[in-house]
Amino acid sequence: MQKKMRSTNHGAWARHPLAWAVGGALALAGGTAQAQQDWAWDWGGTVELEAGWAEDYAGDSESDLNLATFELALEARLNEWVSTRGVLLYEDEGPDSEVEVDEAVISMMLPGGSGAYVDAGRQYVPFGRFDTGLVSDPLALELAETRETAAVLGWSGERAYGSVWAFAGDTRDELSNGGANAGVLLPLGGGELDLGVGYLTSLGDSDSLQEDPAMAEGSRVGAYNVYATAHLGDLTLAGEYIAADEAFEARQLAFEGQGAEPAAWGLEAGYTLKGLARPVTLSAAVQGSDEALAMGLPETRYLAGVSVALMDRLGLAFEYAHDKDYDRADGGTGDSGDSAVVQLAAEF
Repeated sequence: MQKKMRSTNHGAWARHPLAWAVGGALALAGGTAQAQQDWAWDWGGTVELEAGWAEDYAGDSESDLNLATFELALEARLNEWVSTRGVLLYEDEGPDSEVEVDEAVISMMLPGGSGAYVDAGRQYVPFGRFDTGLVSDPLALELAETRETAAVLGWSGERAYGSVWAFAGDTRDELSNGGANAGVLLPLGGGELDLGVGYLTSLGDSDSLQEDPAMAEGSRVGAYNVYATAHLGDLTLAGEYIAADEAFEARQLAFEGQGAEPAAWGLEAGYTLKGLARPVTLSAAVQGSDEALAMGLPETRYLAGVSVALMDRLGLAFEYAHDKDYDRADGGTGDSGDSAVVQLAAEF
């Protein structure tokens, strides 16, 4: 659950360096935009149905047909400089699944064509790239995706971009968490190469770790990220690495009886066949983790997938995955598991 800031804590926010930047941006954008009246809005959504089969490390298997995702998004442009968006999301996560406010953000472009902007509200902080053409989430995302009520100050140019952000998080009672990222877009063989790095001050506030009470009791551990994605016509290549910058305390996250220093990585290739009646994309990936046994991540994962655009806004995808658990010496089973999923996805 998100922590709400009480009025007595406003002083801490006012002293934060990003607060000065956000406050100035609000004043500048607000004053300039009052003369604008070009209000407009748009909406859309996604429905994903999945039929899946899985065999775990013990050899037990199960299958299911479920509504994997329902997403409804609304975006309104209030004027030339200010817009807002809201996203309602349902994901099948078992008996406790429910519709929630996934994002609610006010965005402000700073005037003058500088490319600078402010995003404030519940959002996924821009740490990690997580590019994939497959059905399942990359292991890097499972380790480090972080949704918080945050203030992001960013800049996007023709060949470079970057941002800094601040949030309180769920493991601290003060506005002391944040991060930064920077990237460049380089021409490459008629295509484009996206290179970037990032840093997050509190990996314990990621969506996968923040519910553990021990994360609030122990020391704060940051994480760093490097990624590269190349778009070369019909071929896409992506690679990413995310790792903690030091070990957690053993009571927070353990590996082999000591504090874990988790990491996750992935390499993926995708190729689109356009000479067919409908576009078909072939994808393959290898992913892995290190010292992430306590998070339930496999040590190695191999994936292959194919997706076809049945018609505009309707797609069918198939994915097969083979997981290798950590060795018994590391506390795992040393065994392997397999899974397959077919997804029908519609956008509107």
